[in-house]
Amino acid sequence: MSGPNKYGQGPDSVGRAYEIQVKQFVNPDRPTPAALGVALINPMTGRPVVFDDCQHSTGNMIEAKGPTFTTILMKSLKDPKNKPYWGVVNGLLDQSERQVLAAGSREVVWYFADRVAAHAVRSIFAEEDKGRENIEIRILPYREAK
Repeated sequence: MSGPNKYGQGPDSVGRAYEIQVKQFVNPDRPTPAALGVALINPMTGRPVVFDDCQHSTGNMIEAKGPTFTTILMKSLKDPKNKPYWGVVNGLLDQSERQVLAAGSREVVWYFADRVAAHAVRSIFAEEDKGRENIEIRILPYREAK
């Protein structure tokens, strides 16, 4: 099932540009349109869980975290009570748990534009468990559109 995907930082943001880059990387012949995501049903709640994409050749469920995500994540980890960053880690944990449940036997792959954020999230997922440690974390550097 496909449906609207959240814009994150807005339709013209670097985050959206990175999501488009990831979609073109995982599905080079037929990328999912920018404003759409792929939804699977969470068997625990019966509600849809949206992913940025699904890789057509493997069925892997895809999530993209762009270059500005590193700044937000690092501020959150330094001072978890500092708004607006206090909810970043909790949001990651919530999103990842919902995605793992909805994906079932499908692999979940998160792409990061930045190595620092990728390693930090990998560590957070390993500590928090609940299947998150099975999310494959990959690094795909952001390339600015010319």
